Amino acid sequence: MGSPTGHSQPKRSGGLDSSVGSGFAPWPRVVVVVVVVVVVVVVVVVVVVIVVVVVVVVVVVVVVVIVVVVVVVIMIMKILLLLLVNTHQSKFNSHFRAFQHGCLLGAQILIFYKFQALPIARHPFYSNNIDNNDDNDGTGGGGSYDDNDDDDDDDDDDDDDGGGGGGSHDAAADDDDDGNNYDIYL
Repeated sequence: MGSPTGHSQPKRSGGLDSSVGSGFAPWPRVVVVVVVVVVVVVVVVVVVVIVVVVVVVVVVVVVVVIVVVVVVVIMIMKILLLLLVNTHQSKFNSHFRAFQHGCLLGAQILIFYKFQALPIARHPFYSNNIDNNDDNDGTGGGGSYDDNDDDDDDDDDDDDDGGGGGGSHDAAADDDDDGNNYDIYL
């Protein structure tokens, strides 16, 4: 049967007819599949590149942070080491000066012991030039004696004035000339 207009209608199948529509044939399924695969691959590659870039940036940042931390720690350790060395050097210098002073003082003491025959029991800062020989000044001269038989009091008894007083005698074990007054040398 014909159409109301008198024209015959073409028979339609399940797909688009090449004579009707936009005027070009539909894409084959292989082309569509290839296009989809290419798009998916491009998206995956872009995502992978982005992830790799992010990972590289993170790694670089971490490495930079680690390097900065290490440099700062090394600088702090150097500063602390310098302070410690300076403090230790100052203490060492102080102790060394005290030790040197003690050695010099000990050498002086040994010299005094050697050349002045100081006994160990004596204090090292005092001299001990003792000769222990007493300077005996001797006895004094005899007293006056009255040879007159007759004295002024008109008696016959002779007035014996007796002997004179004894001379001065230094009973000390050391005299002023023998240096036993513990003169301070130092």
